[in-house]
Amino acid sequence: MTVRQTPSLRRARCAGCVYRDPARRYADAMKQRHRSIVDVHLIIRREGRIVMLRRANTGYGDGRLHLPSGHLERNESVVDGVIREAKEEIGVKVEPSGSLLLASRLGDVAS
Repeated sequence: MTVRQTPSLRRARCAGCVYRDPARRYADAMKQRHRSIVDVHLIIRREGRIVMLRRANTGYGDGRLHLPSGHLERNESVVDGVIREAKEEIGVKVEPSGSLLLASRLGDVAS
């Protein structure tokens, strides 16, 4: 029986690679895997109209209309995030009316 050695599975590294240590690469990947980003989107209706903003200088969807929105801060409730984002995005003070819709999505959207 002949035993052949398989070639090394190590990949070539670029000069600027920050992951020289495989353990560090794994640890950083695990941090990203268990990190969640929570976004709030405001639907504000007034006199039969919905408030929309035109995205600008974000690098994503610039020029398109979008609901006022933003990420929750660490340890911030959804209601507190909605109140803060309304003030930051459109300069208005909102009070929760009891109408709160929660939706969630994990993972990438299929194209």
